[in-house]
Amino acid sequence: MVRFDVWLKRLLLVGFTTLLGLGAIEIALRLVYPVEPVFLRDDPVYGNFYKPGMKAHWLRETDEPVLVEINSKALRDVERAYEKPPGSVRVLVLGDSMVGGFNVPLEHLLGRRLEHRLRAGGRAPAAEVVSAGIQGFSTGQELLFLRHEGLKYQPDVIVLVFYEGNDFLGNYAETAARSRPSFSLEDGELRLHTPETNAWVLFLRDKVLARSAVAQALRRRLFHRFRALENAATEAGLIITVPHEPRSEKTMQEVARVTNALIAALDRESRAAGARFAVLMLPGGRSMRERLPPEYREGLPPLNPSLEEQNRRMNAALVGFLRGEAIPHVDAVERFLEEVAQGREVYVDVAGHLTSHGHQVVAELLYDLVSPMLDAPGAASERAAPGTPVATDRPAGDNRVEP
Repeated sequence: MVRFDVWLKRLLLVGFTTLLGLGAIEIALRLVYPVEPVFLRDDPVYGNFYKPGMKAHWLRETDEPVLVEINSKALRDVERAYEKPPGSVRVLVLGDSMVGGFNVPLEHLLGRRLEHRLRAGGRAPAAEVVSAGIQGFSTGQELLFLRHEGLKYQPDVIVLVFYEGNDFLGNYAETAARSRPSFSLEDGELRLHTPETNAWVLFLRDKVLARSAVAQALRRRLFHRFRALENAATEAGLIITVPHEPRSEKTMQEVARVTNALIAALDRESRAAGARFAVLMLPGGRSMRERLPPEYREGLPPLNPSLEEQNRRMNAALVGFLRGEAIPHVDAVERFLEEVAQGREVYVDVAGHLTSHGHQVVAELLYDLVSPMLDAPGAASERAAPGTPVATDRPAGDNRVEP
């Protein structure tokens, strides 16, 4: 009979050998898949937010490392005071990683390009564009940001960049990750569901998946092959993905209702603060590619036809809502298709983040959308209904949101 101490020694030897092997694999993989810096921190209001003052090089979706610097107010933007300079006008751009654009240099971002274009065009020589693009954000988080931070910048125009690829599902409580704030409609009113934080989830997300080349390699291999595992990781808040399968029509109807209510709240609260509000719709790269020439689709995995049909209906319904509410908006899909037809890529690898040229195209679309709205800054506030209740600094525990 083998004694306990012998078994313990064998167990320790196996554990040590395993750790040594994993360490060797980790070092080898880092030569092929360098570990990316972690710019996000856990946040009780937004679920996640940038680390103020963070500075590191980004490696994904780019040929050369891109220096990414987060300013003192936790935005990827130049330093700006909350108080607007006298005689200037400000545009606040709300969005996710499409707006933040870690894969391109700061001066290539759509926000910086829009600022330069407004100044050079003579429409607003003292214009400033505050770029608030946060990784993983959806419309609900952007509404919370507007209340807690965005209005402090005293914007004249507020633009929501809505990414159709994953913003819809990220808004609704039953389809969003539990680690992020989300919303539902109850008796016609929006109800905020605050983020559920779990120490183990945060450890796995920020210390293992984000920092280990072995974990990243396993994720690339396993999650791509086993959708159930990817869905579970997404629901737990470990990763952010785009959907691969359609949801029930009942669920998507509720998703649309919640999204519409969030955009209506953004419009109402912008107007009540004296700013004009507009929406730019970015098409999902995966859904747009089905309309591209065949040579651009070679080698890409096939899409689910039912999912794409559901996406088209959702997008069309959102456009109809914006028209019905008289919210200025532009859908970038047709312009994007024109660019790709001319051999100019707007998304990295068709379905990734915006390329530098993609940021330029969006800045041009935003200029056409925004510049007429700057002719009479503040006029939008006159359209706000008298007595409209607006919450701009509500305690984090207060879940009421006006419809």
